[in-house]
Amino acid sequence: MDNVCAQQRRSLASRSGLQEKHRSEIASLQQQLKQSVDARNQLWDETNAKLAQAQASFEKEREALKSSQNLSNTEEQYNQLQKQFEDFKKHSATAELEAKQKLEVLSNQLLLAEELKSDLTNKCSGLEQRETNCQLELRSLQQRVCFYLW
Repeated sequence: MDNVCAQQRRSLASRSGLQEKHRSEIASLQQQLKQSVDARNQLWDETNAKLAQAQASFEKEREALKSSQNLSNTEEQYNQLQKQFEDFKKHSATAELEAKQKLEVLSNQLLLAEELKSDLTNKCSGLEQRETNCQLELRSLQQRVCFYLW
């Protein structure tokens, strides 16, 4: 029986050693599993952060593109307004030149009209003076005729 007891003790010791070995392997595997889960979670977090960064970069690029398109539209509108302004300046310059020419023609016509008026006024004064002289001469002649007739 001692032999059986010794065998059972060896078997128990062997089983106890195997159980301890299995517990150690289980603890090691649990530690590896925890490390794997932690590594997976870290990779997940890094991936989400990179995805968020890529999304933000995409949004930024999209906004920059929109701004660029808006700027392009704004530049196009500015160029159109600039062209309209240049056309207006040309038209204004042409209209101003035409107005100056017309003003010069009208000024010349006014000067001629004033000279004509001055000449006519002088002639009228001369004619009025001649009329007055003629009337005086006529009275004088009438007085003479009357004097002769008397």
